[in-house]
Amino acid sequence: MRIAYAYDEPLPHTGADAEQVVNTVAALGRNGVSVQLLIPSVSNDAPQPAALREYFQVEGPFEVGLIPKSPSALASSRNGPTRSASRATSGLERPTSPTRGTCPAS
Repeated sequence: MRIAYAYDEPLPHTGADAEQVVNTVAALGRNGVSVQLLIPSVSNDAPQPAALREYFQVEGPFEVGLIPKSPSALASSRNGPTRSASRATSGLERPTSPTRGTCPAS
């Protein structure tokens, strides 16, 4: 089975929706489905699947394809043109978050 899974934001980014999308395509890949994740292009380079797997800390094969996106559509998207596609192609680092289950002292 082959599935094209479209997502409307450039990757990577730290939103919960991005986590869900990448986890879903990776899980499908682990279960033998041939998956191509389609994301909007902000440059001519699609993020490498291995880089996305590392960034989102998932396992499972999938491919990445680009959907052309106009500059005006990118500017009007919910997060604007602030996400850089260059992060998607090299040197990805996942932002750190506070340790779960800890509360600041009152």
